[in-house]
Amino acid sequence: MSDLGIAAVLDLGQLQKVLEDFSEATGLATVAVDTRGTPVTPSCAFTDFCRQMRSDPLRDKLCHGCDAHGGLQSLIEGSPQVYRCHAGLVDFSVPVTDGDKYVGAILCGQVRVPKAEQPHFITAGTQWRGDGQLEELYQRVPVSTLSRVTAAAKTLFGLSRMMIEGVRVTKPADVAGPA
Repeated sequence: MSDLGIAAVLDLGQLQKVLEDFSEATGLATVAVDTRGTPVTPSCAFTDFCRQMRSDPLRDKLCHGCDAHGGLQSLIEGSPQVYRCHAGLVDFSVPVTDGDKYVGAILCGQVRVPKAEQPHFITAGTQWRGDGQLEELYQRVPVSTLSRVTAAAKTLFGLSRMMIEGVRVTKPADVAGPA
């Protein structure tokens, strides 16, 4: 069963709904990827900048590389990892495992943060500046704080652990009141 990858661990339809709701609530882009950084769910709330970057085959490969590196780094650390992608935006990754086997990751972000708060690059930064259209789209990318991104990363990590481990979340109606 673990050879089937991320789809063997998580119900991709259920995961997609969680990612859509998470994106709506936080304003952050989300996608689940396999071990190579290839998307296994549709992207949610991707910025126009990232869609344009990914429309070029070479840049798309760099984006998938960041996604793969981010997922692997979160696996190694055993926690969500916040980093800058090759284009300079802030993302985070949450590992998805099947027991001790890494099967993919959930990626989230696509925001700018103030210079003083910027995390390290996950891979080498690339040169895209000078392209007028990309420059314009980059300026439209939402700005956040590193603390908000980190809080979102911790939240999504906790949600993913519950989904993977099959922990039943108690609904308020299921909680008994004082007798």
